[in-house]
Amino acid sequence: MIQPFLDAIIANPGEDGPRLVFADYLEEQGECDRAELIRVQCKISAIQTECGGSDEFYKRLFHANHDCQCLTCVLVRREHELLGNHWTEWYTPFPASSTICRNLARWATLPLGAGSILFRRGFVDEIACPWEAWDRRGDSIARHHPVREVKLLTPPEIERGIHDLGGGYAVRGWAQFPSQNWRISVRPDQPTDTVIHLLLKERWPTISVFSFPARDLPRGATTDILDGRGWVMR
Repeated sequence: MIQPFLDAIIANPGEDGPRLVFADYLEEQGECDRAELIRVQCKISAIQTECGGSDEFYKRLFHANHDCQCLTCVLVRREHELLGNHWTEWYTPFPASSTICRNLARWATLPLGAGSILFRRGFVDEIACPWEAWDRRGDSIARHHPVREVKLLTPPEIERGIHDLGGGYAVRGWAQFPSQNWRISVRPDQPTDTVIHLLLKERWPTISVFSFPARDLPRGATTDILDGRGWVMR
């Protein structure tokens, strides 16, 4: 019953309208706290945009007087209350036992290799997790949340091979994730990191940004793909 609402939200990730329609539906179904989170975070997002959209906005709030009654501080305190009570159930059906909600620990130093999620405008917007976890649950997560960014803590494993010679004129390569039963055509000389990005974007086209520990770059480097426009190394 709720999937049409989720489909509309995922198809229009930058718009508040489909989210607020879903909030009205949730309230009608008695899920008032979830509906309130969507509305509260949409208001916070609008204020953040007016303030220039930078993390300085949240840093001020993090150090703000907890007794401050300005609209922004009231909204953020309510956001923390709602997520503190419910975030694990709203992340369902995905395990939250080894995951940290960054909204509640925005500037905390996370344990090395710890998985994390960040809610924005009522839904999970960013995820950090090992490749193995995303490989198992990425399809389901992408159906339930308009995730914008996925940070893979471990690099994906891929298989590569060569097609039959095309009439003897060219050699064509292919690649796939070992756990998936589909593959894409690639140039045999393409670097592994580039091929991984192509596979990720083909499999999960609604995700704007993927990052993972690089294989073809110096140790510790990370590769990102941004909105399908190209590679950025950092």
